[in-house]
Amino acid sequence: MVKIHLGSPEAAKVGRLVPITVRSPLKQIMISGHATFGEDGLVFLMLVLPSEPSAELEAAMAVKREQERQQIANYIHEHIAPELMSVVFTIESIRLELEDQHLPAAAKFRELGTRLTKLIEPVFRADS
Repeated sequence: MVKIHLGSPEAAKVGRLVPITVRSPLKQIMISGHATFGEDGLVFLMLVLPSEPSAELEAAMAVKREQERQQIANYIHEHIAPELMSVVFTIESIRLELEDQHLPAAAKFRELGTRLTKLIEPVFRADS
């Protein structure tokens, strides 16, 4: 049994997508989807059918995840890490100036530089 959810009579115009629910006669299975009306009066149903994941699908998903991980790693390596390294050098330069003037803020800059260095070290280690 198919239930078409029309909000208004205009919703049944040719080419419009309308939400639907498909139920088995015993109402044990319910699938949602969309319907569209053709110029010839036919109604086309678009359903998302539940399926069991296959080994091929799981393998394809794993490959896709690995490709995304590599793209993110490459972006970090090429764009973010060099900028962070530049920031570390700037912080170290400021720290040395403050240290020469015996200012207590130098210790805070040392800690900040160390934290940033630890953050980006794995990126450069992976490159070598």
